[in-house]
Amino acid sequence: MPPTPNVVITGTGLISALGLSSAACWEAVRQGRGGIRPLTAQEQPGSPPAMGGQAPDLPGASTMAAPREVAYLRQALHEALEHAGFAAARPYMPERCGIVLGTTLGGMRSAGEFLRTDVPACMRWFLTAAALQDLARRYDIAGFTTTVSSACSSGLASVGLAMSLLEGGELDLVVAGGYDPICEYAGAGFGSLRLVSERLPAPFSRRRDGMKLGESYALMILERADDARARGASVVARVAGYGETSDAHHLTQPHPEGDGVARAMRAALDQAGVEPAGIGLISAHATATPGNDAAEAAALRRVFGANLAETPVVAFKSYLGHTLGGAGAAELILAGRALAEGIHPATLNVEASDLEFRELAINVGPARPRPMNSALGLSLGFGGANSCVVLSSEQPPPRTDARAPDREVLITGVGVVLPGAIGGRALAARLGVDGAASLSERSGPIADEALLSLIDARRTRRMNPYVKLLLAATALAAEDAQIADLSAFADSCGALLGTTHISPVYTEQYYRQVVREGMAAANPMLFAEGVPNVGTAQISLMLGLRGPALTVFGSRTAGLEALRLAALRIRRGQWERAIVGAAEESSALVNRLYEQCRPADRCGLATGAGAVIMVLESPQSMAQRAASPRGRVERIAAAREADAGEPSRATARLIEALGHPRHVVSCDHLGPSDAAHVRALSTTGRGDGPVIVSSVYGHAAETFSVMPLVGAAAGLLTGRLPRYTGECPLEGDRLAAAAGDEATASFAVVARDPFGVIGGARLSVLGRVDRL
Repeated sequence: MPPTPNVVITGTGLISALGLSSAACWEAVRQGRGGIRPLTAQEQPGSPPAMGGQAPDLPGASTMAAPREVAYLRQALHEALEHAGFAAARPYMPERCGIVLGTTLGGMRSAGEFLRTDVPACMRWFLTAAALQDLARRYDIAGFTTTVSSACSSGLASVGLAMSLLEGGELDLVVAGGYDPICEYAGAGFGSLRLVSERLPAPFSRRRDGMKLGESYALMILERADDARARGASVVARVAGYGETSDAHHLTQPHPEGDGVARAMRAALDQAGVEPAGIGLISAHATATPGNDAAEAAALRRVFGANLAETPVVAFKSYLGHTLGGAGAAELILAGRALAEGIHPATLNVEASDLEFRELAINVGPARPRPMNSALGLSLGFGGANSCVVLSSEQPPPRTDARAPDREVLITGVGVVLPGAIGGRALAARLGVDGAASLSERSGPIADEALLSLIDARRTRRMNPYVKLLLAATALAAEDAQIADLSAFADSCGALLGTTHISPVYTEQYYRQVVREGMAAANPMLFAEGVPNVGTAQISLMLGLRGPALTVFGSRTAGLEALRLAALRIRRGQWERAIVGAAEESSALVNRLYEQCRPADRCGLATGAGAVIMVLESPQSMAQRAASPRGRVERIAAAREADAGEPSRATARLIEALGHPRHVVSCDHLGPSDAAHVRALSTTGRGDGPVIVSSVYGHAAETFSVMPLVGAAAGLLTGRLPRYTGECPLEGDRLAAAAGDEATASFAVVARDPFGVIGGARLSVLGRVDRL
């Protein structure tokens, strides 16, 4: 097991229904004052307006220059950085600072505006990368950035990923947290599932009948404890332990006995080295829905046993409403305040006589003193995604243990689903054909009939096309990895998937109906199949995967981001195996928007559908089943363009971080205006021959987050570089175009996102190739 985490929170920024700062929100909790009010910011507020946890208005006209979530995130990050002592200079280089945000809705309000106006410019802020890079540029953060979703546990999931990045030495400072704005999309969806109450939320009571929705923008500054100590920082709390699991039970209902939640708590407690009796406060997920509260109470009984009656519990959603992707982070910030001040806050809207679970030590009166050394925060999400964080007020001693050596990250299986190329050998065959035009033309969706041998048609008939592509590619990857018992393999496996657009077909159908016919017309099946983490959730359900299951989304480099995070966790001994990949479905609306916005220099307009899945394993995992690898993950890196019009410097930084590879597979539409970027691919500083440049676009239609993984699959499966098909000429003696027959033992894939990020991975080919 990896050593006890050495990560601390040094700053917080919180906006919720309780106030516009962490201090204001905490003071409301101290006073026992809830924030449920009319949802006047909801696009269809109703008459009278529905009630929920709406944040107060920002001062002045600050919300006019940006979407609601972006304006509030800017304010929250400003507070967090000031609280951490970074109002002026920082001791870390911008490239060593990153952001990991969790969300469920992201820029969905922009989609609603577009559906009402049919103005494509409204969609500028729809992809989560837009908000992410707005924050990065505004606050000079140039390191790794990503947006993660595990539904309502996204806020805590971001903390777990931030810990991995810090403990793995990838970054020195990470902004972690979650957000979701008030939005009719969620209000209608949760209403259609009959999870929203007309009354104030009454967690764990016999009267509980549903949640109230809210919004929060909750950000934390995380650093390694030794670094924070060296700069004399004040510490809010230490992140002592983290656990995450999947229920593998149901898409919208928790495991009735709380199995996954209990496993997540045990993992966090074990990592923190804390016994259940040592926990001074439990911040429960506590949505006030009948099934969720019962499952959570069951899990708490399983873990805490006889200690449960003596362990204070608080349900912060009774103050905030359910703030979805922001919930876990917002509640963790409040739990940290309670830990620091030694206070057991009240839970609102319940009386002692109403409590159904009498073994829970819930304070129904005023806040009261309770000295404590540690607190535990819980979050549960759609698809059975569970996250748990243990906070400690006791700071760790300076780290003296030697850093454990990095492990190899081996690729044991690759699954490819593309139009006309389903399976590794089919892709290898198509790459060997001179000018495979059918792969680069707009192909539309991949028919279900083409996937029948790979997926269970009965179980998947109502699933969206995005999920079907993922499941088909996963089946191919598992077969390629020679996994004899997939259910046993999945039981201890993690999943990290990337996607740019998630499931636009179902999302558009669902949201158009809500806009045209009103919130009461929401279709619950379309809503559940449109949440960002639906792919990892369905993989968990179909395979019985009980490990962590996360989705990174909203950028063209999301597939590389997923690969980087999974490889990091295996390299550092946190995971043994993982299912990693990306998928994109075909959507007429997506095609139309890209044509009208014309980002032709950044992504081609011949769009298609597809998925690539890889099985990653540690040497120990691979040895247990006597498997053989296809390849190895050597390095993964990213860089951000300081000026979107001058990408060459970012490209040069990326190539340097990848170790100056001699073989580069570009996954972009390389038009004539990309000359500066292409020239930077040759920044090797060596005199041992030209850099051989290959390309994917032209062999495969534009599939956004899947493109770099198509490039990776091509090299791993065939042991050679695809023929260069770019329109940009390769000038000078430092660059040469791949002819399609160059053998490669090591190569890099490089891809750019329209919002200014360029990512890349360097991979080695290890023996097993399909030569045709």
